Amino acid sequence: MSVIVKSPGVTEQVTEYLQKQIEEGVWKPGDRISSENELTKVLGVSRASIRSGIQQLVAVGVLDTQQGRGTFVRGFPTEDISKDLGRLYKSNKDLRDLLEYRMILETECCRLAAERISDAVLEKLKTNYENMKAEFKKPDRDSNVFSENDFGFHKRIYVATGNELIIDSLVRITGATECYQRLFNTDYLCEKAVYYHKKILDALYERNGDKAARAMRHHLRVVIEEYDRLISKGNP
Repeated sequence: MSVIVKSPGVTEQVTEYLQKQIEEGVWKPGDRISSENELTKVLGVSRASIRSGIQQLVAVGVLDTQQGRGTFVRGFPTEDISKDLGRLYKSNKDLRDLLEYRMILETECCRLAAERISDAVLEKLKTNYENMKAEFKKPDRDSNVFSENDFGFHKRIYVATGNELIIDSLVRITGATECYQRLFNTDYLCEKAVYYHKKILDALYERNGDKAARAMRHHLRVVIEEYDRLISKGNP
């Protein structure tokens, strides 16, 4: 197996490899690019990382994924690829604001939830966590399945507070972040999500609000720092 990509920043390296293939004319407009399996062997990374890298180029209009046929290069000026990827990263400034808001509120949600959460809801949280962990371990991880359980975990904590204002506010904000986070669902962020969700879950089982709040704050801080890195990468 060839191994071209090295961690960290696996998704960006995959994206850069795909971009280079297009810019150097290896893949021309209308060409079908290598399959996920082929790219996995060449780059030595998971299929999830390959998909994430492809999704970023799909998002800026460079690639077009067609169900059952593969992924094709669109007619696109190659000199604009880096510029549009930069805009994609920088457009997430609004997402950073949303994540900061979530970090402030969800930290305190954990304190309330630790006091009020039922055993039945704890078991549902555990199911969300186990599903996330199982999906993360798959070589062809489904980002949608992982994200549904990730966001489901957070939403159950909102509901466990019993505070309707908090629930309404955070459900609206979380909905606004989902599409962005699916796009950047990298191996690194998924690994950290599994790690911190376990810490949050254990603290809630212990009914330890302070411990749960710290774990949630650290979790969302890691996400914010990763987005900051991506935004910085997008600066000219």
